[in-house]
Formats: sequence, structure tokens, C-alpha cells
Amino acid sequence: MSTIRRRGEEISKFIVDNVADNPAGIAALVSVKFEISRQAANKHLKRMVEQGVLCATGDTRNRQYSFCALKTWEKTYLLGGSLTEDVVWRELQEQIGDLPDNVIDIWHYGITEMFNNVIDHSGGKKAVVTFEKTAGFSTVLISDDGVGIFRKIQAALKFHDERHSVLELAKGKLTTDPDNHTGEGIFFSSRTFDQFRIFSGAVFFAHDF
Repeated sequence: MSTIRRRGEEISKFIVDNVADNPAGIAALVSVKFEISRQAANKHLKRMVEQGVLCATGDTRNRQYSFCALKTWEKTYLLGGSLTEDVVWRELQEQIGDLPDNVIDIWHYGITEMFNNVIDHSGGKKAVVTFEKTAGFSTVLISDDGVGIFRKIQAALKFHDERHSVLELAKGKLTTDPDNHTGEGIFFSSRTFDQFRIFSGAVFFAHDF
């Protein structure tokens, strides 16, 4: 590999690793990091826009960059009947594509644990799985029309406030069905992914790696 090509790939990787945190200042950051002119940095960004890796908004002076969606997928599942979390995982895995075994293991564990919770606890009629892949990250969103996890925990354990459910959930081993669930699924899933979020009613739970 030529020196020029190797350097170009290093710059592209740096942009991918840093553009999310510096959407407006990425050109300046690249310029300083690699000791090149702003014009040269902008050429790299322009090429990545042309390749569909990045999307640009705003005029030249106020331009901001973000990842473009390279792949999106969404499917609605009716809850009940013979639907299992493994069925959902197999269909989603086809969208995720080839990744290292350890990464696939993380996806498999987290997705099956979360969808199993939907099936067993939500009380809803349907769930929607949404997948998006960019050059920087992949995201899976599982949403359902059920009662809401924090409200379910609050009612089952007679907590005074929904937010108390979050505090207990974050400790691990909290379950409303101890005969069939250890209560560790959400706890461990939240710690295996780079970012983990639960939105339910007016309550929000987050854990970043």
C-alpha cells in the first residue's frame, strides 16, 4: 500500500471516529491532527460525502457533517402465538451482516433478551424492530405498545414512584417474574453495548460503555 493511500485511510478512519462528537469542527480537527491545511481536510470530507459515508448540511462557513444511513430495515411483529425471540434474531442477523463472532454474540444476547422481555412482560399487541447501519455504528430500536417497563415494575413491586424502578433495575436481578426470569437480562445487556437506552412513559434509563 502506498504511503499516500495509507495516510488517506488513516484520515478517513479518524473522521469516522470523531465526526459524531465534532459535526461542525471536524475539518479543523483533521487539519490539526494530521498537520494539513483546512482545504486538504475539506477535500477528504467532500470525498466521503460523495461516497455516501457522510451527509453535509449548511453552507460552507457553517457546514456540519453526520453519518449517512448505509442501510435501514424495519419490521412489525404481532405478539403472542408462536412468536419467539429467536425468530426475530434470525431475521435481524441477516440485516446486521458479517461481523466478528464476539460482536455477533453481543448482538444475539442483547436482542434476544430485550425481545423476550417484550414477549413476556409488555402486555402489548405488537412490537416494531428498526435497524440502521452507518459507517460509524449500528443501532437497533425495539418498541412496543405495551404498558411500559417502569410502570410494570412499579405496579408489581408497589413502588411509590416510577423512577424507583430505574434505580432498582440498574442494580440487576430485579424481575417481576422470578420463576422464569433472573432479572439480569437488562442489567447485562446495558453493559455489553456501547450505548443502551430505555424510554418508557416519562422515564429514561441510559448506560454508556
